[in-house]
Amino acid sequence: KIKKNNQLKYIYSVSNFEFYRFPGPATLHDIDYLKFQNKIVNFFNKFQLNFTYQSHPSTSIGIKKNPAEKFNLVKTNFEKHLHSNDIFVFDNTLSTTFWKAIYLKKPIILLKLFNVDERNPYNDRIKKRCAILSIKDLKYLDHYLENFNIFDSTEEAIIKSNIEDDFDLIF
Repeated sequence: KIKKNNQLKYIYSVSNFEFYRFPGPATLHDIDYLKFQNKIVNFFNKFQLNFTYQSHPSTSIGIKKNPAEKFNLVKTNFEKHLHSNDIFVFDNTLSTTFWKAIYLKKPIILLKLFNVDERNPYNDRIKKRCAILSIKDLKYLDHYLENFNIFDSTEEAIIKSNIEDDFDLIF
């Protein structure tokens, strides 16, 4: 069982800002995405975890505009983390980094924004490989986080990272 004083490192990898975000079938403006990121960073930091915020290389915007960037910001060479024992935290499945982490059997906590098309052929794989917090409505984000047990989800992510499957990706 994962204890509250675990020494694991958490890497929160976020997407780039695109004026509007498309996490599934809904639209999320960059300002709202930025607010979401900061709530997630603050949530993780209240547990005094070894937490790193990974901004997208093309959209590091500065601490004054994005307070999340003050938390162990990783700006370059994210690939080195893919060969560590870190716990990866993603808020979408649209990034190359997410799929590399899946392929390399890394523990993943997915903060799944809204409903992703259930007919997506990869949904079963995502459920099989990730500890998931489904966030169906951002106005209730505080409620979702209050009921989210980071330690149980960490344990679930580690267990799911060891699941064998036959899915291959080519990079």
